[in-house]
Amino acid sequence: MRKLLLAVVSLSLGTAAPAFAADKGGAKKGNVLLQMAADYLHHPQRDLAVIATAVPYTTDNVQGAAALVRVADGSDGGNPTCHLLQLEGRAGAPGKILSELQFSVCPRYDKDQKQGGLERVNLSSKWGAWRVHLFSQRMDSMAKGVETSVLWGMAADLGDGQLKLVFERTSTTFKSQEDKKLNQSEVCQQPILRVGADPEGLTIVCDSETMLGNLPKKLKSTLDYTWQGDRYLPK
Repeated sequence: MRKLLLAVVSLSLGTAAPAFAADKGGAKKGNVLLQMAADYLHHPQRDLAVIATAVPYTTDNVQGAAALVRVADGSDGGNPTCHLLQLEGRAGAPGKILSELQFSVCPRYDKDQKQGGLERVNLSSKWGAWRVHLFSQRMDSMAKGVETSVLWGMAADLGDGQLKLVFERTSTTFKSQEDKKLNQSEVCQQPILRVGADPEGLTIVCDSETMLGNLPKKLKSTLDYTWQGDRYLPK
């Protein structure tokens, strides 16, 4: 079962090489970032972990960096939360945290902390965004199976100094240990942006599978989104 789940996740994580500037070794940054994040999020430093960090393109007008931080304090039934922090300065020595945004998916177990990624992408010739990829897994004792959630999201500062969620797509896969009829899955590839002078749109390709009795039914879907006001919405 574990091998099957890892195979599903690898399809989602194993996309084409991202076009972004990575802040290598982000998860190993010193205590400066963690202490600053602890103060900002009002949690003890021991409850925090840095999943990933990223920096803008060298040609990007944005100064600073971003960090994806996981908070696991045992509250809410043990469900951790993941926060994107927009930083002033480098992730290794940030001046301060400028803004924060929480996502609906976060690695549930400590050993899954690395199931996340952070990248910088262009929305248009004047705006950029932080692209977030997160994975979570939980056991469903009543249904006797494992539920996996994978999120693609993008957050941007559109000029007001605050991060705003401009795109989100969460895919859910369930694998039963006893009844294959309950199985279902969706695996989405990395969103493909259409970039112009202004944000134009994006497409995301998803492979889904449902069960018809004991037989799987597979479907590939291409979903189109357009920029409407301040976010991407389905056509």
